[in-house]
Amino acid sequence: MRGRVPLAALAAALVTAPLLRQVASTVPDPRSGVFLADGADFSVADAAALDLDQRTLIGRLSLGTDGGLAAAARIYAEGGFSGPCADLTLVDGSIMADIGRGTSLLGSSLGGDDVLLTALEDAAAGSIRLRVRYAVESAAFVGSCRVGGNPAADLSGCLAQSGNIYVGDQRYPYVYSPLEDNYNTRTLAGLGAAARDAHADTPTFKKFLAYYGETDYANEWILAAFGGLPTFFRNGNPDFSRFDQEGRAAAVQWGTVVLNLWMYVMGLVEGAIDDCVACDTPGACNSLPRRALDQARALYTGSQYDKTPDGGYLLFAVAQRGCMRCGTCTSGDGMAAVNAEIFQLYSQAEEHLAEGTCTYMEEHRDRILGLLTVPLVQGILEQTHALDHHEDHQQTIQGQGAAFAAAILPLVDACSQSGALTIYNDLTPGRGTIGSYEVVRFALERNYDCLGITCQDVGGLVDLAGGGYYAGAGPCGAAVTDDDDDDFVLPATTSSGGDNAVRPSASSSNDVENTATAESSFESFGSMVGWMEMTALFVVVLFLIVVSALLRKRKQRGQQEEDPAADSTGIALPEVPDLALEKDKAIV
Repeated sequence: MRGRVPLAALAAALVTAPLLRQVASTVPDPRSGVFLADGADFSVADAAALDLDQRTLIGRLSLGTDGGLAAAARIYAEGGFSGPCADLTLVDGSIMADIGRGTSLLGSSLGGDDVLLTALEDAAAGSIRLRVRYAVESAAFVGSCRVGGNPAADLSGCLAQSGNIYVGDQRYPYVYSPLEDNYNTRTLAGLGAAARDAHADTPTFKKFLAYYGETDYANEWILAAFGGLPTFFRNGNPDFSRFDQEGRAAAVQWGTVVLNLWMYVMGLVEGAIDDCVACDTPGACNSLPRRALDQARALYTGSQYDKTPDGGYLLFAVAQRGCMRCGTCTSGDGMAAVNAEIFQLYSQAEEHLAEGTCTYMEEHRDRILGLLTVPLVQGILEQTHALDHHEDHQQTIQGQGAAFAAAILPLVDACSQSGALTIYNDLTPGRGTIGSYEVVRFALERNYDCLGITCQDVGGLVDLAGGGYYAGAGPCGAAVTDDDDDDFVLPATTSSGGDNAVRPSASSSNDVENTATAESSFESFGSMVGWMEMTALFVVVLFLIVVSALLRKRKQRGQQEEDPAADSTGIALPEVPDLALEKDKAIV
């Protein structure tokens, strides 16, 4: 019998419009932060606006046409809403005195309104080129100049085609092309390169580099999905020629968030926490790390978190979707438990940074990594269950599964190479329809300890229509009762999966038998893996013994026979394999 979920958890899973407003009221506004207008190249409002790129990308992908795919690729590469800038050419003279990066400037829009600007980079006296950044200092300014790769460019807030730029009392006449010379410095594609350049030394990025062997792996993965091409990574290579346009579109839609954005946010968190130092002015320490943490929060949440049923378009929304599917929303306001805890950790980390108390910052970093991993696990479980148990083989499902798998493979591989290979084999393009939910679930659960997550973090797959967990898909380590009480016994917080994780139990004799069968299957799978490894080792050893015996026999025959022609045995001896190399090949 299917285990019951508490009424409060079901209500949290079925987020209604009034409940959504309640969730939004508890989310720290990503458009407000301690560094809201600090610096020429950063504001949290501007960073949060990146979700408008993602919204536009989804809209173009949903058209299901080649033109829609091309438009999505352009917004992916060129942006349209975040980091708006312009290149101006000065006329009637050059810059009279150096203009430093971040200097406040003033111009006029096409409609004659004032446009606030800052210098994007230093401009030396005598130069006739001036690069400026539109000042996105609050939600009111977001998207006022929307060009870049935007399929419907909005020039209303852009600088007029010609006019004057004021630096204090100094006036500089300029000209430029509003459509050609307005561009965006923050894009979904650029997040991959930014992570490579800024976060290459962080622990998590190193895991991804070790697995994929490429620093720009996320961008290469997305571009291959756009083009329907294979990749050539060290491990985890998808071949998107096995997907039709629907599957590729799904891979792109989810990959931009769980690959590009996920790593950039985690890199910001790790960099900020690792840079924490004590200082002589508690309350004002670590200004740059605090700015990075603000940006991480803005990019995690986005500007549209309160505009859609599942929380917008970025990582906050992925976690909200996961909680609705897996029964891990908080009973009070419907927010994902992951989101509630991660906002709390952001606040605590910011306080520690400000005070210069860095003792427990590594614990904060590790827990945030675990929380960011939970929605990836939930997504994989949801997609593999749909593919396997519901035989829902839509390419949309397969594309989403491939994206979530690509995002977690390096993390699992750092824990268990065989576990990562199992997930890859079941979710890579072209294999999703023959994968096994139970096998993938086991490969994940046995590594929960290493991934820093628990059974309670992940939850189980909720049957929203039937009012409980799907059979065999409840939380690991949970005790489920089938009495008339609506209470559900959640797994203890110390239960974290792994090889010793407690499996879900059932009260009826049939459920006990089914559970025992499931446990036996898991144990058999684990035993099978071990048996296969031992068998492979035995075969290799036996092969070497046989080769050695043949060599000895050939030498003996050569010594005993005088006829040189008799030295040839007619056997072509194979090259002895390098066991370490063969092991590496096995996990590609």
